[in-house]
Amino acid sequence: MADARTKAERLFGRVPAIGCWLDLPSPEAAEIAALAGADFGLVDLEHGAISIETALRMIAALRAGGAAPLARPPEATDAWAKRLLDAGAAGLIMPMIESAEAAAAAAAAMRYPPLGRRGAAAGVIAASRWGRDPVYVAGWNEACFLAVQIESPTAVEAAAAMAAVDGVDMLFFGPNDYAYAAGLDGPDDPAVWPVLEKMVETAHAAGKLVGTVAFGRGAAALVAAGCDLVSAASDVAALGRGIAADVAAARP
Repeated sequence: MADARTKAERLFGRVPAIGCWLDLPSPEAAEIAALAGADFGLVDLEHGAISIETALRMIAALRAGGAAPLARPPEATDAWAKRLLDAGAAGLIMPMIESAEAAAAAAAAMRYPPLGRRGAAAGVIAASRWGRDPVYVAGWNEACFLAVQIESPTAVEAAAAMAAVDGVDMLFFGPNDYAYAAGLDGPDDPAVWPVLEKMVETAHAAGKLVGTVAFGRGAAALVAAGCDLVSAASDVAALGRGIAADVAAARP
């Protein structure tokens, strides 16, 4: 099996990879993000108003624009993993993983037997180009990319055990949920950054990668701190900032 960094380099074209978080149910927004230079787009079904049908079209739009399509399901279940992978996601960020056992279950949901329990329906899914890719199933277990999301002090304590799980490629640190779960004042609380640094050390010691969203000192500082994947942009935030700036500039 390829190691995590090799898989990431194949998937994103480079490491560190810089991308965009997508919460708007819009294939057009996904394609714009890809054409703007994002290495990946993260289609977020956990908090965004995105259906599986729209996710399928957003994943296709990301591929058309040249960005790797990742997705986050509403919950870390076999059913959601199967649906998003069948829709063509190249990898998943599984939310709220708090133990090595949960990480192993997520890895099993991602992969075909004998390494996992993903159901096979390659003849009728978008991921196999609607049955036209004869080697999709044979190559999937080697290519698939799994990030487990670290979002609480409990998960931080279990991070080393999660990183050791076969099939886990990345620890993805969620600064917002972590901060609130830890009783801090939000992701920019000074106590959050050292936790991110601990995740980098833990993951790299196990030969795995670290991802996160821009927070604290900013995306460039996160890359400098050793993060291998950073969501530096958000469709909602970018749209809001752009409109606000244009409106403000036009007012007398």
